[in-house]
Amino acid sequence: MQDPHSSPKLPSSSEPPVWPELGAATARPASNGWHWLVDAFGFFKADIGIWIAMSLIYVILMAVISSVPLLSMIAPILAPFFRVV
Repeated sequence: MQDPHSSPKLPSSSEPPVWPELGAATARPASNGWHWLVDAFGFFKADIGIWIAMSLIYVILMAVISSVPLLSMIAPILAPFFRVV
């Protein structure tokens, strides 16, 4: 009988896992991650004013909602909806 407190034993395989929804895993060079970050910062830099304004509006809106007694109870529920841009 296997010890219930031990870590599970996974089959060792050199093959990458395959998920039916995503397909087979593929290896990419680490530089792809750096290029992804550089491109993302380029998007931010192109509209920096809008991003800062949206962030400030979100902080002010959450502060106002949290200061109202009944709304402060549902603020954690509403927060994800306000974060989606």
